[in-house]
Amino acid sequence: MSNATLDVLDYEGSTEELDAYIEEQNFTVEGFLNDVSYEFKGYIPTKEALLFVNFIKEVNDGSEENETPIIHLKMMDSVFNAEPMCAILVFRGAGKTTVFAEYLILFIAAFGYMPGFGEVDFILYVTDSIENGVRNLRRNVEFRYNNSEFLQKLIPNQRIGLIDDKGVAYDMDEMDAAVKAGVRFTDVRLELVNYKGKKIVVRGYGVSTGVRGTKEGGKRPTVAILDDLLSDTDAKSPTVIENVNNIIYKAVKQALHPTNFKIIYLGTPFNAKDPLYIAIESGAWKSSVFPVCERFPVSRKEFKGAWEDRFTYQSILNSHTIATKVGNISSFYQEMMLRIHSDEDQMIDPKTIHVTHYEEEMKNKDDHNYYITTDFATSEKDSADYSVIVIWKHDDKDHLVIVDAYLKKSRMKPNIDALFDFVAKYKPKLVGIEVSGQQGGFIDWIQSEMRTRGEYFTLAKQKGREHTNDLGIRPRKNKILRLENMLSLFNRGQISICKEVIDSSYGKELFQELELATPRGFLSKHDDAVDGMTQLMDINIFKPSEALLEEVKPKNKFDMIFSDENFSPKEDAESSYVV
Repeated sequence: MSNATLDVLDYEGSTEELDAYIEEQNFTVEGFLNDVSYEFKGYIPTKEALLFVNFIKEVNDGSEENETPIIHLKMMDSVFNAEPMCAILVFRGAGKTTVFAEYLILFIAAFGYMPGFGEVDFILYVTDSIENGVRNLRRNVEFRYNNSEFLQKLIPNQRIGLIDDKGVAYDMDEMDAAVKAGVRFTDVRLELVNYKGKKIVVRGYGVSTGVRGTKEGGKRPTVAILDDLLSDTDAKSPTVIENVNNIIYKAVKQALHPTNFKIIYLGTPFNAKDPLYIAIESGAWKSSVFPVCERFPVSRKEFKGAWEDRFTYQSILNSHTIATKVGNISSFYQEMMLRIHSDEDQMIDPKTIHVTHYEEEMKNKDDHNYYITTDFATSEKDSADYSVIVIWKHDDKDHLVIVDAYLKKSRMKPNIDALFDFVAKYKPKLVGIEVSGQQGGFIDWIQSEMRTRGEYFTLAKQKGREHTNDLGIRPRKNKILRLENMLSLFNRGQISICKEVIDSSYGKELFQELELATPRGFLSKHDDAVDGMTQLMDINIFKPSEALLEEVKPKNKFDMIFSDENFSPKEDAESSYVV
C-alpha cells in the first residue's frame, strides 16, 4: 500500500509553486499503485488502530468470519490522526463501509470520541443515494446493535429514571431526549446515547440531497464520511461529477465546523474524472491506496495479497479468468486492482512510440514540410480543457515527427500569440483550426490577426472538402475513432516524437491520455492532447517531392556561401514553445 499527503489547505505560496511541488511529488494513483508493497516488514500498528480492532472483536464476540487483515490496521492508521482530510481508494469488498461507517459510528456512540481526532457530537454520512447507501447503513448499524450484548451495555436502549438528592423522581416528560432512550433509528437519522448520557447524531444524505446549513442542537457536524459517492451510471455524467465536487468542497466542507473537522472519503475508482481519483492526485488529502494484491496476473508463488484469508490467490485467479472470458477485464482491473484500465484494454502503448531528438530532426530543416494542428479551449478555468498546438514535420519518406508542442489553460490571446510564433518559426504548409461548437469564431479572429501582424499562412480545410470555401476542421467522428484511424501509423512506426516534446507538459499529458485511451472511451481527465494530435487525420497533407528537394539543395561551393549556415538547432530549440 502507499500513502501520501500535502498540507495545501493553508498554502500561501503561488499557484505555480504549488503545481510544481505536486508534480514533483508525483501524487498519481498509478504512482501509488506502483509503490504498493504488502510485505508489512517493520510495521507496528498505532494504539488507536489496536483499540479499534479490539472494539470490533468485542462487538462480534470474537465470531468474525475472517481474521483482521493488516490492511485494515493500515487503513485505520491513515484515518485516526490529525489530518483533516483523508482519502482511501480501496478494492471492492475490502470492508471500507463496514469499518469506517458502521463500526466507527458505533465506537463514537459508545465512547463519545473518534480515535486520533477527539470528541464528536454530530456526523454527516454522504453516499450515492438515500434509497441505497443511507438505508443500508441504517439497517447494518441497527443489526449490529441488536445482535451485540456488548453494545447494548455501552448504549443501553431503555428509559432511565433519575431521582434527585431527596429521592424524588424527575418528571420524565421534562427530561432531555438524550436521557430518555439509548437509540433511535430512522432511514436518514441515527441517534445513539451511551451509558453516560453522551449523545451522537448521524444524518444521512445522497449526493443529490442538500447538505448546507446542517445543524443539530445548534452545533455543526465535525465528522463527515463520504462513501462511494458515484454509481456506475453517474461516473459517466459530467453533470453528476460536477455536482459531486460541489457536494464535497462546497456543501460538506462548508457545513462542517470551520476549524475542528474530519472528512473521510472512501471509494473504488470508476475513471480518472472520478472526484476521489482527482482528490488523491491533488495532494491535498492524506491519501492511501489498497489494491487486492500487489500485481496480477502472477504465479501463486509470486502472489502477495491484501487480505489472503478472504481473497485467496485462487479466488482472484477465478475472477480474472471469468472477466477475461466474458470480455470484461477492465472491470477486474478497475474494481480489484484500482487501475482504471488494463494492458489488454490499452489502444496504444506509449512505450512503443519511437523517440527522436529535436536537434537531429532540425537538420536540413527547409527540406521538409511542416504542419500545425490545434485544439483550442474557450476557458482558462482550472476545470477547463487545455489549449493545444502540435507541430509536425513530414519528410520525403512519409515519416511524421512531432517536433514541438504547446499545452496551456489560458485565454485565446496567449494561444494566438503562440500560434503566430510557431508559424514564423516553422513556416507550415497548413494550419488546422477546429471550428465545431463555440470554436466557430476562431477563423475570423485568426484572419484578423494575420492582417494586423502582416503574417499570413494557409488555414486547412476538412479533408474531402478542399474544393469548398469552408475553412477549418469539423471532425465528424468521435475522438476514439479518430485515434483508431491513427493506430496504423503508430503500428508501422511512421510517427515519432522528439524527446524534448515528451519531457514537456504536452508530452506528459499526451502519454497519460494515451495510457488511458480504451475502445470504450478516454478514462483520463482530459483528452485534449490526443485530440490536438489526431486532428492531423482530418487534414490532406503531402510530403515534399524529390524534385523539390533537389532544387533547394546547394549545387556548388558558390551556392554553399549563401546557404543558411547561421541556423542553430540548439538555439532554435531553446526558443521553442515546448513547456
